[in-house]
Amino acid sequence: MLRIGHRGAKGFCMENTLESIEKALELNCDIIEIDIQKTLDDHLVVFHDTDLIRLAKNPAKINELTHEQIKSIALADNSKIPTLEQVIDKINKKVVLNIEIKTKGLLPELLNTLEVYFHKGWNHHNFIISSFYWQELEQIHLLSSELPLALLTEKDPLLAIDKAIQLNAYAINPLYTTLDKHKVKVIQQNALKVFPYTVNSTNDILLMKQLKVDGIISDYPDRV
Repeated sequence: MLRIGHRGAKGFCMENTLESIEKALELNCDIIEIDIQKTLDDHLVVFHDTDLIRLAKNPAKINELTHEQIKSIALADNSKIPTLEQVIDKINKKVVLNIEIKTKGLLPELLNTLEVYFHKGWNHHNFIISSFYWQELEQIHLLSSELPLALLTEKDPLLAIDKAIQLNAYAINPLYTTLDKHKVKVIQQNALKVFPYTVNSTNDILLMKQLKVDGIISDYPDRV
């Protein structure tokens, strides 16, 4: 059962920060999941929401700010918004990094960034690329077919199987409440992993284990 830290270790630290990544490493995660977006000047930063209201009480949107402006913003706990490069450097191949694409239109920057790390000794299997935007995953499959892909879905996960096969995907990441034993078995019979999100209570984690999923995405990865 793979232990997958959601936005680092969101239950312990400010989500998607270097502190959260560090905590997820301390908790012996097998995979760490983060979210990426693009700034106004085409830098990739690790942040979930389109705006800063929830985490910094600031109405500005990520895609309307430059990287320099974002560097100056303190989140609610005084932590900072990291770049994708900072997170990759922090993880340093210790675990797999699951990069969730939160917005469209950032693939050139993402693939260019990963290419830099491939030249430094990282390989495709140090990463998983996931998204609810399956068309973005289609483009990645065309441009960099070796990158492991995971299709995110909040609908019946069986409806994602055909597209996952078409993309030679690694996994389907479904909303955990959509799963039952039959669906897990069918997905796995199609050579796909099942990584449900976001499973936090001990009862729900136990249920997912009983369903024999392959890994669990949680704000509290120590419970997995």
